[in-house]
Amino acid sequence: MQESNTKIPLNQILYGPPGTGKTYFTINKTLEILASEEYTNALGDSKREEILRVLNELENNPLHTESRKRAREIFEEFKEKGQIEFITFHQSYSYEEFVEGIKPVLEDDNSQNMTYEVKDGIFKRFCGEAGKVYEDSQKTSSELAREQDIEELLEQYADFVQSQLEKGINPPYEAKNFSRKTKMKIQGVKRLKNGDFSIQIGTGDGPPQSLSKKQIIQYYEKYRNGEIDVTGMLPTKESQSPTHANAGYYVALFDMIMEFEQSNNYIYQKQSTPIDNKIKPYILIIDEINRGNISKILGELITLIEPSKRAGNEEALSVALPYSGDEFSVPKNLYIIGTMNTADRSIALLDTALRRRFEFIEMMPNPEILSENCEGVNLKQLLEMLNSRIEFLLDRDHTLGHAFFIGVDNLGKLQNVFAKKIIPLLQEYFYEDYAKIIAVLNNGMIKIKKVKAKDLGIELNDDFNYDEKEIYSITEAKDWKKENFQKIYDDTIKLNDKAEHSNNENEE
Repeated sequence: MQESNTKIPLNQILYGPPGTGKTYFTINKTLEILASEEYTNALGDSKREEILRVLNELENNPLHTESRKRAREIFEEFKEKGQIEFITFHQSYSYEEFVEGIKPVLEDDNSQNMTYEVKDGIFKRFCGEAGKVYEDSQKTSSELAREQDIEELLEQYADFVQSQLEKGINPPYEAKNFSRKTKMKIQGVKRLKNGDFSIQIGTGDGPPQSLSKKQIIQYYEKYRNGEIDVTGMLPTKESQSPTHANAGYYVALFDMIMEFEQSNNYIYQKQSTPIDNKIKPYILIIDEINRGNISKILGELITLIEPSKRAGNEEALSVALPYSGDEFSVPKNLYIIGTMNTADRSIALLDTALRRRFEFIEMMPNPEILSENCEGVNLKQLLEMLNSRIEFLLDRDHTLGHAFFIGVDNLGKLQNVFAKKIIPLLQEYFYEDYAKIIAVLNNGMIKIKKVKAKDLGIELNDDFNYDEKEIYSITEAKDWKKENFQKIYDDTIKLNDKAEHSNNENEE
């Protein structure tokens, strides 16, 4: 287990052959992050002590059933809270799914009219949630209470707008001091499942602009207090505010909200709800990270995940996203844990830019945790010998992980693992080269049958340089005895006559 006083990397990849428990181990890594010292205030001492106890038990005994069950429960608990996300990369995974993209949507359930909206991907959304928590942790309780007051005002205004639109009341508003967009109309309020909303506003000459609650909250009070105006929100070389492209729309909306506030004599309430401004970690787990096209998925954001470029650091960077124009950065409380199967693609082929920004943790087969007596079969020695032969014939990246044999406690389960997992994997590794598969197993599970062309009624011309061929097949798993498995690691074991001759069955 990682020491509590050791800085946990923001970006790490667990890599190794199949079956070494990489995905399984992401739970341990996630709990290490949750229990790290910098997040003690948010977690609480008792919860932290429990997590550390579970991790210590798993370190001493990775197969400790109760500890593994409790680790999974804690993982699911924080996943339910929204602090953990799990995704899997694949060859067709794209930037539009991960960051943001333009998606077609129907105006409503009964409409055939289709519009196109910018939809946030999981990474952008998750960074937004983590970033909000980080930003709140840097504010005082009174500042957060003020933001909650403004949020309550905006909720009331959104309800007011909806009721007015339902009554058909929608007079245009003339924006002050901004000639380019003079007459604005609010065209709707779009509410999201997570409680957020956006206000649709425009001139009527084209599609409306969608202004998010988050950005309204961020800039409304500054505008209301005279700290910024429309000229300050226009694009300049020095500033890259997210409101630049929509400055006129925001100004018009801000003026409308101010009129609503004044006409209703709105009084800001002192929030009685406890303010939680403790910093919390957010963990994104990317399974099979090397199966995706990293350059295509991350695009220009590859630089932003670098620890020194995270928001809140001296060298922090942000970029304007191509579809929404939003200013985007990666917060320093967001952790990325990737897993990578080295048998699927060589680690050497991984994007160099990605390699430089991640710490790599190798996870190799661990035979030591396996049983030495599974109905007479020593699983530890069996796995060691299989991997020694695979490494000799192929390489260490294609060895077999211990996870294949976890839970195998009788001959029937061992037969099933070999028939459905081990042998199919060897067939894939060696491209149906059964001579090498036999060399790895050496135990009578592969049957060789020599077939002559003349026996099949085949007449071969001079282009063929053989008149017989060896046909390979897998023997029935139910016929495999403990001696078949023992012979893998102990060549002195004698098989019965049937098994002894299954490697070489000739047809006369």
